[in-house]
Amino acid sequence: EELPFNELISKDDTINVLETFVKENNTSLDETEWFNNLKRIAQLCGFCDNVKEYKKNKEAYKGHIGDVASIIRIAMCTKTKSPNLYNILQILGKERYEERINKTINKIKESSN
Repeated sequence: EELPFNELISKDDTINVLETFVKENNTSLDETEWFNNLKRIAQLCGFCDNVKEYKKNKEAYKGHIGDVASIIRIAMCTKTKSPNLYNILQILGKERYEERINKTINKIKESSN
């Protein structure tokens, strides 16, 4: 079954977001610090960390922070809507969420072949 990723974001960019998230995410941060780190991850991947800024200058970015959160949410839950993403990651723990992300990356790569 296809995962409901945004078709406007390339598979390569989706994989890059997921791989960068695995490398850069920090589960010991509180929710506010975690979200600030997610914004940094978005910037590392060429996404805007602010939706208003993105809307003013869409050509400069691959997407915005909401797109990055959505990519991670879909990798965790296979859906575009879920409970609080930070809480989901805390409940799953690093080992389990990384396993889900790696499975998602492999699924994306397989669907590209």
